[in-house]
Amino acid sequence: MSDELEIDLDDLPNSENKEAENTEVKQPENNFNAEVKEPYEKELKDKNKSVYYFSLPSVDIFTFSYKLNEFSKLNIDENNPDNIKWRKVNEEAVENYTPFGLYQERFVDPKSSFKQGIEKDGNLYGISNVKVKNVSGELEGEVALLKVAKYLGIGEIKTIPLPHSGIWVVIKPPTEKDLIDFYNSIYREKIYLGRMTKGLTLTNFSVYINNRLVDFILRHVQSVNYSDISVNELKNYILIYDLPILAWGFASTIYPNGFEYQRACVNDLEKCNYVAQAVINLDKLLWIDNNALTESQKNILFEYKPKKHTVDIYRKFITEHTRTVSHVVEIKEGLKIKLTIPTIAEYVSDGLSWVNKINDSIENIFLERNIEDDETKLNILDQYVKSSILRQFSHYIEHIEVDDSIITNRDTINKTLEILSSEDDIREKINTEVLKFKQDTTLALIGIPSYKCPKCGADQQVNPINENLRNVIPLDVMNLFFTLVTLRIARIMEREM
Repeated sequence: MSDELEIDLDDLPNSENKEAENTEVKQPENNFNAEVKEPYEKELKDKNKSVYYFSLPSVDIFTFSYKLNEFSKLNIDENNPDNIKWRKVNEEAVENYTPFGLYQERFVDPKSSFKQGIEKDGNLYGISNVKVKNVSGELEGEVALLKVAKYLGIGEIKTIPLPHSGIWVVIKPPTEKDLIDFYNSIYREKIYLGRMTKGLTLTNFSVYINNRLVDFILRHVQSVNYSDISVNELKNYILIYDLPILAWGFASTIYPNGFEYQRACVNDLEKCNYVAQAVINLDKLLWIDNNALTESQKNILFEYKPKKHTVDIYRKFITEHTRTVSHVVEIKEGLKIKLTIPTIAEYVSDGLSWVNKINDSIENIFLERNIEDDETKLNILDQYVKSSILRQFSHYIEHIEVDDSIITNRDTINKTLEILSSEDDIREKINTEVLKFKQDTTLALIGIPSYKCPKCGADQQVNPINENLRNVIPLDVMNLFFTLVTLRIARIMEREM
């Protein structure tokens, strides 16, 4: 980190004494209280400019699945360019749903109160821009570069809340050279993993990519609101649920003026195939269940300034979680597992341990049998992954109980999970329980509300979730982040020499 960069946290936009922003989603112009442009309503005007869009879903995944079934019964003109565009946008948008529709039911919970920040005394505290202190005379070094980046709208320092961990981080934007280096390192990693897995089990090896991403983000963390937790130690303190929020916040530093997106109307394809295109304000996508935080936790989170807390406050925050707590599940009579929320360090450690064991086993068997056929290699790899598939959840398992005995050693837990992977009913039960645990204990999500089509005027999601929200669609943040990085690289590549 640079010693010359001085930031000013005394005047954050979200700390002003103002009424809380209304998060009820009634009309398109109110979504996110957009500061850049009003989403859904305004088309991009510069038709000559080369614009890249990413596609976002218009309704939750369950409603969308029902709509697809209805659309399959229609006689759609596939030669109509508007229909082709509509289909393409929906196909791309599907990639940005959370897998299996995970977390969608969190917004249905009547005990929850999701708002666009942490609420206190009528104020909402969320992601905020950070001012660089004014320097008289000639600008130079990092201060000058950050001021130019902000002026051009290509980067801005942000303060990012990590609500599950009770941590705030101040993050500065990466340079384009940083992005190029990161992109190419990930690209090489994906080629390696793709060759090794033929794409079949690549998702099981995502720990490689996510670890690289975390390291990249942490290199741009300017400060933390704890005096005795250094940036280099953050992996040991940030809970895994805050990884998507960390990635989202980092994306916001790269695109401070928002990013172009598109959504297709899915109300009635026979009447409307409109695709809305506008600019989305990334700062307004964080939704926090304020009912899942105690008053004490909120008070801790309100102190966002660097080095404000000590690690004892961190421990207090974690122990006060009422929703994000450990949970014992009976898998079978005499067999229980205790689920807990891991840190990023624990996720990386257990994940890499599993992947490296598979890699070593495969390399040994290939050498012993002199196997060169790709199909044979793929089949063996698939067998190894499936034979130990429960290890993908090992970082969520604090201990395993067998009768009156408890297994706490990490290596033994992993080996036990390999044995349990062979039992269909146990494997399915653990898979179900872990996913349910993740959904139930998550208290902050990145999501986009459903909306009213600007052309036909139809509400995309008719039934309200509760008195405050019509619907918020959880997004696959990690996929979106890499899409945004790829699109920035595409823009760079378009430049004339």
